Amino acid sequence: MKDNEVDEKSNVQKMHIAKDKVLYKDNGELKINDNALASLALLVATSMPEQKDIIIRLIMNMIYDGE
Repeated sequence: MKDNEVDEKSNVQKMHIAKDKVLYKDNGELKINDNALASLALLVATSMPEQKDIIIRLIMNMIYDGE
């Protein structure tokens, strides 16, 4: 597996973990819908490798900001 493919898999796993833990409000309602999450995952996947961590942190901050 190429380094780039490993990075992509890692980013998808991070986003999946985020969805499982933080995408739901206390009342069970979604903070962000699946289409928006898919769009963000595509943004991460298509970003330049040196920018992926920054983009992921921005997305996570955006999601946590609602708490």
